[in-house]
Amino acid sequence: MRLSLLLAALMLLASPVPAEASELKIFLRYDDYSHASDLDMERALFEAARDVRGGILVGVIPFGGSSAYPSSLEDAPTSAGFSDAKLELLREYASRGTVEIAVHGFNHSNNAASGPKAELAGLPESSQSVLLALGMARLESALGSEVTAFIPPYNQYDEHTLQALAGSGYTLLSAGMGGPIHPDSNLTYLPRGPQPSRAEQVVAAALANGHTDATVIMTLHEYDFETAGAKDGASRMLVGELADSLKRMDGLDGVRFIATSELLEAEDLSPARLRANRKIRESFITRYRLLPAWLHAYPVADLYYSQRSANQMYLMQLLAFAVLYGALAAAATLLSWGLLQRVTGHVKRTVVVLGTLAASGVVAMLTNTLPCELFLPLAVATSCCTGIAVGGAVGSRYHRSVVS
Repeated sequence: MRLSLLLAALMLLASPVPAEASELKIFLRYDDYSHASDLDMERALFEAARDVRGGILVGVIPFGGSSAYPSSLEDAPTSAGFSDAKLELLREYASRGTVEIAVHGFNHSNNAASGPKAELAGLPESSQSVLLALGMARLESALGSEVTAFIPPYNQYDEHTLQALAGSGYTLLSAGMGGPIHPDSNLTYLPRGPQPSRAEQVVAAALANGHTDATVIMTLHEYDFETAGAKDGASRMLVGELADSLKRMDGLDGVRFIATSELLEAEDLSPARLRANRKIRESFITRYRLLPAWLHAYPVADLYYSQRSANQMYLMQLLAFAVLYGALAAAATLLSWGLLQRVTGHVKRTVVVLGTLAASGVVAMLTNTLPCELFLPLAVATSCCTGIAVGGAVGSRYHRSVVS
């Protein structure tokens, strides 16, 4: 009976409480629009998004045909290299509210000497400021509209990038979940999400777990589609298959696509939301999978939770953890209180052995020396060993005081 009550309490604690009338929202991000990318594929992609009333943040490479970096604003290339058809496609779908344009680096080079690829990260702030200002100015001049969003090539940026963005008039940064945050600036954040081949899985997992107070930012590249060359073994599809996938997701209850205007004007893109999502994903309970899977207490991969939902999940994780392991330790303590008194000659030795095992379990978890799937049973065993050791020690002391 008590075990049933404990399990019911844990499920109640770990179950998310959805916001009133919460809906799972989907938005698209498309990188690497350039003078050389596939125009027909991109038109079909934009139209597929428009068919489901969705929006796309399009990362445009301003100087994809340029190999050299200018040292100053005056040394910039005189042309962005885009055909009239390329520019007109962006204007057309931006005017329809489907497309929001973002600067996607300068020429998308890889300037990292080692480690993850990066174009801007690692460059001096002054150099980044020049490249960012030139990219914004060239796209605004070519398109005749304001451009204030930035997608760093390879999703890599650093502190200097944030300073350069703020100084150049950018207001939105769309990269990965990691990277530095400036909470005091006016910069907003939109982290990338799943590739198109995984998007339906993410949506299905979110619905199954009741995690609907969140946004899916589907992130696409030209190489995700059959019309482009294969890259890094990525799973590719036809644009028509993507359109069908978008329609299937749009037909699900509690799921809807959002337009660019809603994203920029109504969606919370604050630094606080990004920090809350990082906190739940990086919590020790999430990292080591210390709660049973049936509690649905872990964040779904590639799902961007609302600030409220992420903070609530983090609190529920802590409460469920405390209830589960506190109850196990308490039950083991009460059990050992009476059990070990029947073998009084071995109490001390038993307490020492179990105490050593409990300490070893804690050390193993802190040093991360075991596979992730072993942490949950190890944590359960450690709690039980701790409870039995404490119960035996306290019970033994109590027994001696009564006898004396």
